[in-house]
Amino acid sequence: MTMQQTCHSNDQNDAMNPSDRVNLTALHKSAREFTHSLGFTCFSYLNHEWPSGPIGPPPSFCDLPLAWIEDYESLNGLAMDPVHARGRALTAPDTAFSWSIKDIKDDLTQSGDANSPLYRLVDAADRHQLVGGVLVSLRGPLSAYTTFSLILMGSDKAMFPHQALDKHRAEIIDFAYSLHIELTSPLGDLLQVRLTARQVEALEWRARGKANDEIAELMGLSIQAVKAHLQKAFVALGAANGANAVALALSAGLIRLFPQTGTFVFDANGPDPMVFVPPKKMKRRKSD
Repeated sequence: MTMQQTCHSNDQNDAMNPSDRVNLTALHKSAREFTHSLGFTCFSYLNHEWPSGPIGPPPSFCDLPLAWIEDYESLNGLAMDPVHARGRALTAPDTAFSWSIKDIKDDLTQSGDANSPLYRLVDAADRHQLVGGVLVSLRGPLSAYTTFSLILMGSDKAMFPHQALDKHRAEIIDFAYSLHIELTSPLGDLLQVRLTARQVEALEWRARGKANDEIAELMGLSIQAVKAHLQKAFVALGAANGANAVALALSAGLIRLFPQTGTFVFDANGPDPMVFVPPKKMKRRKSD
């Protein structure tokens, strides 16, 4: 039913969050305006899978009612949700489909599964007045899998999601991909960059303003060795100089100045669904 277990919180810990460089409030406002312009009630942007590495996924965020989120999670909804199961099975060019609670409930009744856990989930969706929606399956970069959903609530128009997709398919898909690209495109090339531990350490000291001779002393290396590590890092990042390399590595989460990047917490009563909790201050290294 296009709900998400990470809609209201998104702890990235050591991974760099791509949303650090985008305006989440503006994206949330844009998504809500688009949702309402098509006659839907709520939206959901959910990251399911992300390639392993030092770069964290984009944040999952939505404006679904908190009461439904809590019930969905208590029923382990994501594990059995037929909407998400169908979305995961989609392959291009079929990247979007519409669904309704009525259709799902009818299918369960006909199959004799009226007492199954899935039926209890659908019944809960019914109690929260979920009518149906549209889901767009988003693939990439690399092995990433994300979904964007439009949801209708509190209406008796069970056919509306199907009609809306028929009428606005291209517009819905274009908006979903635009939102996804806004959150992920800055990381596309850097996702594939791999730095050695020495290159990372040297760049982190450079980011703290240390000169090559100071870095050499801190790392227990010769100045020439430090220069070699930094030069290889510059090449891997496609950087023009040291400052550019530090900026690229920091923005991609390949190096860091703090042990965590903070947490986005869902605030159901606030003007913005994501409240940023800053990271704890990093303890200074003994050698610094």
